Amino acid sequence: MKRIVLAVCLIVAGIGLISAAASTGLYTLVIPEQYSTMEVQGGVGGVPGSDVIRLELDTTPSDARFRIGADADYQWYRRTEDTTMNIDAGGTLSFGNNLLSFDFDVDPSYKSYTLDLGSMNGFFTVGASFGLWGFVPFSGTSEIELDVFPYGEAGVGRLYSIYTLKRIETIMKYLGVTPTEENVRQVAQIMYQQNQRLLEFNDDFSRNYLKYFTDIATAMGVPEKVLDLAVLGYSQRYVFEMARYIGLQHGWEAGIRLTPGVSYDKGFTTTTTDFRGAFELFGEYGGFLIEDMLHLGAEAGVRLAYETDHTDKFYAEIRTSGTVRYLPDNYRLWAEGVLDIRYSTSSTWADPFDLDIRAQLNYMINPNFTTYGGVSLLNTFKNLAVYAGGSIRIW
Repeated sequence: MKRIVLAVCLIVAGIGLISAAASTGLYTLVIPEQYSTMEVQGGVGGVPGSDVIRLELDTTPSDARFRIGADADYQWYRRTEDTTMNIDAGGTLSFGNNLLSFDFDVDPSYKSYTLDLGSMNGFFTVGASFGLWGFVPFSGTSEIELDVFPYGEAGVGRLYSIYTLKRIETIMKYLGVTPTEENVRQVAQIMYQQNQRLLEFNDDFSRNYLKYFTDIATAMGVPEKVLDLAVLGYSQRYVFEMARYIGLQHGWEAGIRLTPGVSYDKGFTTTTTDFRGAFELFGEYGGFLIEDMLHLGAEAGVRLAYETDHTDKFYAEIRTSGTVRYLPDNYRLWAEGVLDIRYSTSSTWADPFDLDIRAQLNYMINPNFTTYGGVSLLNTFKNLAVYAGGSIRIW
């Protein structure tokens, strides 16, 4: 009996060693990255759609119109080992002989994992979403909308995306490289800075891509395969295989979130000011139950909301969801099951309680023929659907 138990233990341990991916020890790896971009173009329409100035003349009846405008997008991003800061902004401003219009959006955010909570590592997040829209004719009534929605979070734990690590291992497989923790780390130090490298200002952006792929191929030890690496994203098999890793995470977070906000709307006939705020308890988890084979993702939250423009003004919501993804060694196949449970006191919901279950199998018969099939139970078993589909290229 003791020999049987020992044999079982050795087999289980062996399976664990065999299934352990080269990137397992790198799931918590964070590489600093910083980049910024700003682009300005015309904003008054036309063909191809980015005119800076536009003059129109009508002969019947006689009329003339002109407009001057610009559209701008800006992003600044910085990630360190413990903090992430992002500023995303965009705006459009146009001026004509009879109208002024504008639309601005700014979304700053800052997250830090340096909150000291004694025996536990904590984090806090602050951010906001600002929006200003206006339609101001020189004669007539104007419309203006202003939205200000700040938010804050505090909690414990940390979640990490592991998609890039799985992408590195997959690329190595296609290029005939054996993944190890060391060579995966070397490549990750490059690919975790993808935006910083590819968005660097340059008179010839192709140079950014050439250096990026050359550095990756060199780090993998196959500099002669840089062309294979650069075009791998066009492989149907590679694209299908990478879809299985989208959204995979490692770790957990739990905390509280406060989202107060004000919305001001001056219309043609009425002016309203509404408050929308909420207090939320949330938690999220991601991790492999069986390394590189069975992944579990879970989310849960309790939200208490007060909205002056809502039918109920005050209402509560409880939500929980879980996702199980099966990733066998056979690259042709992967499957996913999703469970969503929601409860709300809002009268706008037809049913306070809602339960949805979905399961889907994805299979690639050959690179030009991919299929899927699944079953869904929605609206607390009130709706059942069985479906299948796919795509095939004939020639």
